[in-house]
Amino acid sequence: PAEGREHTVVVALAPGNSHCLGARALSHLFEKDGWNAIYLGADMPAGESALALEAFQADLVAISVAMSVQLRSALHLVRTVRTARPDIKVLVGGRIISAVPELWRKMDADGSAADAVHAIAVARELVAS
Repeated sequence: PAEGREHTVVVALAPGNSHCLGARALSHLFEKDGWNAIYLGADMPAGESALALEAFQADLVAISVAMSVQLRSALHLVRTVRTARPDIKVLVGGRIISAVPELWRKMDADGSAADAVHAIAVARELVAS
């Protein structure tokens, strides 16, 4: 992590999600906002993502879910994260999350965002609480 940066976010994609442009852009926006941003890339297994949270001492994980067929793997990722790091904040976003209001609550996430700019604002609130 870069010195002087207070919070660390790991940006992950739901396993099976190869639509990584939005997540990569989100990672850059987090960096621009002063975060240590770790982008894991496409199709990372849930267990490996959870290990990254510990290795980078993340405060928040932002999970991108593009399509409904990825919901099962996204839910598995959230559960794996909750088991490994019950203290971490979980933010979910992506096309399917935006299309179904309150879906993020059913996934046991702490928040959701309709777009990358909103994700930064929600993330700030989550780590402040």
